[in-house]
Amino acid sequence: MLQQTQDESVRENLRHRAEKKARSEGASRVEEHHIVGFVNATPSSSPQSKAAHEFYWQSAALARLMRVPEGFMRDASKQRIEDYAQQHNIHEITLSVAGKGLAEARQSMQSTIIRVSLIKLHFRIFIPSSAATNRIRLT
Repeated sequence: MLQQTQDESVRENLRHRAEKKARSEGASRVEEHHIVGFVNATPSSSPQSKAAHEFYWQSAALARLMRVPEGFMRDASKQRIEDYAQQHNIHEITLSVAGKGLAEARQSMQSTIIRVSLIKLHFRIFIPSSAATNRIRLT
């Protein structure tokens, strides 16, 4: 079943995910039911049949997204990629589109880190440390 997948990176990604699922179920070998769910998760319809807010993900773009840690990071990355595609009126998410969406996500994260660092620096400079540590004493 995996041999039908032409893209080697996608095939490897599917293989690793199926192996992980088999291990989590305590299976000693990977069976077809471990693979089917991942292979069928790849969209097969054309981009023209999708609504304006839905996207067709190419398998290479999905494989790139699967490299992002599962959970909040992957969900946020997927949303950022889809936001990028929507802003640019793109209905088919290719590896290039995914890369550009992830680049925007990294840029956004860096500017957030800089803003937070500047706020912390501002409070260190303008609020004396003794004022922050003084407490009212009850006598």
